[in-house]
Amino acid sequence: MNSRSYSPIHYHINENLQSASSALQLARDELNFKRAGATVEQIQLQKLQVQQSQANRDTIMAQLNKTVLFSPMTGLVTKVDFEIGEIVSPNTPVIHMIFDNQYKIEVNVPEVEIAKIQPRNQATVTLDAYGESIDFNATVALIDPSETIIDGVPTYKTTLFFTQ
Repeated sequence: MNSRSYSPIHYHINENLQSASSALQLARDELNFKRAGATVEQIQLQKLQVQQSQANRDTIMAQLNKTVLFSPMTGLVTKVDFEIGEIVSPNTPVIHMIFDNQYKIEVNVPEVEIAKIQPRNQATVTLDAYGESIDFNATVALIDPSETIIDGVPTYKTTLFFTQ
């Protein structure tokens, strides 16, 4: 019998030794790879991927913002004058709001008086429901530049906001 013959126990030990040596070499290679760090190209590629993801996010946010109407002031929507898919003309009011704690009134001012009125002017208003003895303070907010004929008299719709 050959003196170098291997028993099953020797065979398993030798196999385990080779496996352990391979695992050790793999661990050393991984350690060296991690110590070496990323290459300049890999870092640049990652930066570009981050920038692309940010651009995709910005595009999606822009698309989302086009689906929502925002008001510069808080208030209650009282009327919507359009249907989904309908085309509306620019500068045509299609949504009406009442602003929080701020009520408005629209009055028709005769043409001979309109030159005296400017936005942000203070006004005193009486309401039929309260009688002429109760005055309400208001501020001129908007004067419609187009005239409206009422009983043959040119008038301009003027919007006032109550300040009380």
